[in-house]
Amino acid sequence: MKIKEINLPKVTKIGDGFLYRNTALSHLSLLNVVNIGNTFACSNRWLSTISLPKVRTIGTFFLHYCEDLRILNLPEVVSIGNNFAVYNQNIESAHFPKLQTVGDNFLLANRNLTSLDLPALTSIGSYFLQSNEKLSQLNIPKAKKIGSCFLELNKELASLKVPNIKKLGNRILTDNKKLASSVKTWRKKTANKRKKT
Repeated sequence: MKIKEINLPKVTKIGDGFLYRNTALSHLSLLNVVNIGNTFACSNRWLSTISLPKVRTIGTFFLHYCEDLRILNLPEVVSIGNNFAVYNQNIESAHFPKLQTVGDNFLLANRNLTSLDLPALTSIGSYFLQSNEKLSQLNIPKAKKIGSCFLELNKELASLKVPNIKKLGNRILTDNKKLASSVKTWRKKTANKRKKT
């Protein structure tokens, strides 16, 4: 596909397979879209800017392999499925202030992201932020459930607090020596909470 421009001002919902493997689009603006299905704008090699100011829910495979994308701002998004923006190695800034739940492979292998603030996030799937090698700051103060392979291969992250953690998966913080001691503290905390319930 070689769509260079798209204008959908009245559309509020996008189904599956939207703009898959388009090789000409550099900017995408969907100002009134609220819900997005699966396989959204994947493999759009030249997509560098995107505007989705009203989106609240996103399915699986969102912006997969969009290597020119540098800023990702989703101010209203609440729920995100699996494989969100994976292998977009140039993302430098991401903003999701209302995000509450994410599936597996969230922002996997985005190697230019240095900080991320997720103040409303409570439920996290597996392989969360794996291989984000420059990530040095992360804020997830409301996280209660964390899946397996959490923050693997993130060697720069030296401090992380999860005061509300209740459930923790396997292989947490693998290859992250700076936070190795934190895992023991978190596991004790979750074990104590299970005993009380």
